[in-house]
Amino acid sequence: NTKLVIKAHPADIDADNYRKVVGKNAVVVQHEDIHGLLHAADFVISQGSTVGLEAIAFGKPVIIYGKNQPLNSIFHPNKPTTKKAFLRATDPRSLSRVLKQIKNTKFKKLLIEREKKFYSQHGYKMDGKATERGIALIKSML
Repeated sequence: NTKLVIKAHPADIDADNYRKVVGKNAVVVQHEDIHGLLHAADFVISQGSTVGLEAIAFGKPVIIYGKNQPLNSIFHPNKPTTKKAFLRATDPRSLSRVLKQIKNTKFKKLLIEREKKFYSQHGYKMDGKATERGIALIKSML
């Protein structure tokens, strides 16, 4: 009953590279609407892209996968709010452990509450008004 959907980044030149390494229970998509995919998802695995923030807005648990996040990333593992808001997996073994945690209903609810708190602190930054805030800041400095 489980299907893995891998959404290649729109700028990826060749999503077929993903298709070569995934199994029969996986589908690779590239240009499908991300919001429709998020709506249908039970959880989201991200490498720290803004899709993680969008998934939170949809009330989906987010797993940050990978070892390296830039220090300026809001998903950096050493930031206190990040430690509590997201599950982290760095390899297939830890990903398996994290996926088991998400199946626990109480844990999933707690995680989603932490994500909401994180989103209220950071989500406004992707509201499409960054330029307006920048201009206002510059004007206030003149």
